[in-house]
Amino acid sequence: MSVDHLTFSRAGGAGRVAKRICRGQSELGFDASFQTVIDTDLWREPFSLPAHTVAAMVDNFAIRANVEKTPTSLFRGNLSSLSRIAVRETSVLHLHWIEGVVTIEELLKLSRSGRKIVWTMHDMIPMTGFCHHSHECVNFEYSCQNCPQVRRPFRGLVSNSLDSKLRLRETSHQLRIAVPSEWMKNKVRASAIFRNHDVTVIPNPVSNSMLVPASRREARSRLGIGDEEFVGVSIAEQLDDPSKCVKETVETFFRIMADLNCKGRFILIGTGGHRIAAGFDQISLLGKLSSQEISQLAPAADVAITMSEAESSGMTVVEAGLMGVLPIARRVGGLVEQIDQGNNGYLCDSQADLESVLKSLAVDRSKGLSLALAARNKGLALRTASKAAQSYINLYDDMRR
Repeated sequence: MSVDHLTFSRAGGAGRVAKRICRGQSELGFDASFQTVIDTDLWREPFSLPAHTVAAMVDNFAIRANVEKTPTSLFRGNLSSLSRIAVRETSVLHLHWIEGVVTIEELLKLSRSGRKIVWTMHDMIPMTGFCHHSHECVNFEYSCQNCPQVRRPFRGLVSNSLDSKLRLRETSHQLRIAVPSEWMKNKVRASAIFRNHDVTVIPNPVSNSMLVPASRREARSRLGIGDEEFVGVSIAEQLDDPSKCVKETVETFFRIMADLNCKGRFILIGTGGHRIAAGFDQISLLGKLSSQEISQLAPAADVAITMSEAESSGMTVVEAGLMGVLPIARRVGGLVEQIDQGNNGYLCDSQADLESVLKSLAVDRSKGLSLALAARNKGLALRTASKAAQSYINLYDDMRR
């Protein structure tokens, strides 16, 4: 048996996860291939796929009513790139993020042909008419009519999009769904489209580079950070994404440092962030880094803060713990499953909660170090690439029975 992993881009969370699973399966002697349409993303390579770029811009800037909320996909989902990918006729198709890769019509056709398909859902776009995350909305459970996230002239198109996806109900015997968290499983099972499908929870694997303990002193030396400084870090694919709340996090951090008369530094890792960093002298804006680079530099921090309003799995929390950095996260989505409150990190409901936690940790540094060790031990038990790879191989085998 062979498997072909398909996702739109090598970049981004879905691309990294797919690549790690594929590599882990290959290392176990399994016949696995990894196929993508683009190496980076449309914002950095807009002319590589002009139709996809235009569709993404229309989806996010013309149709979306509230740019402060989740990213969206409508027209982009009607574009296919399957002809660009060398899919083997006898392989299991392992889909990841497929907007702009495989259309609903193609997915139905593949299923009707008897092809076995596994779909790892990294966000909620497969089960909504338009949104990558539903936030408080529950319309995806029955209909996307009158979607509040959509400008009025386009609401009919979004409702039709969900209706089109409802045809995926007939794929329940050929399609198995995998998700990275129990929270995502609950969302899939509540959806109008997939409530009758089998759903398996398989935690996303981390990079092998993060399994090796890094030296905090060495990381601080590389960044020119003194031992006396209290250091925070936030990691995001797009630092300027309003839903990530990085700006508010940074402002809260330095406000607490000023109140305590504590010398603080903040590290930002990801694309963008220049406007956030402009107002503060003690910010290290490192840009987009590889997993290897992150594992060498992020351990300079005392705390890793993720105050995102929407996370399906909470990978940044797990990665922080593995690197020996205490995770602090908003109490949403899959983040909740990664933290045992007060034992291996902290969950916050608001910026006020974050202030309280930061005050406590900045005053007692030893407390954060001991909790970070517990976070690392939990991550090691669950998140290796070989463990995820074998879990998916078992899922493929189960589909053959």
